[in-house]
Amino acid sequence: MAFIKLRYKLPGVSTSKLIERPLSAKLLANAGAPFGDFAFATAVAAFGQTLRGDALMNGYSAVQIESLAGKQTELLAAGVPQARRYGRFAQGRLTAA
Repeated sequence: MAFIKLRYKLPGVSTSKLIERPLSAKLLANAGAPFGDFAFATAVAAFGQTLRGDALMNGYSAVQIESLAGKQTELLAAGVPQARRYGRFAQGRLTAA
């Protein structure tokens, strides 16, 4: 079982709204790989989780994050200089330090 959580805020509104939906293991097992903008958004989230040392990344590598970002890897790589300051990524590719 997993949960999808989406928080958003409408323009001109001061409070955000949270939507939470459960996903069964069966749905997850049959899910295809993300693509397009959703794949990039997933890569950005994974990058952020890796930066903070999230144990839930379960060994998901920087190479996998880069692959997920696809053609937009250069946008994701823009965050690497800041990440290097915190010692999370090595020089070159988005390789974990």
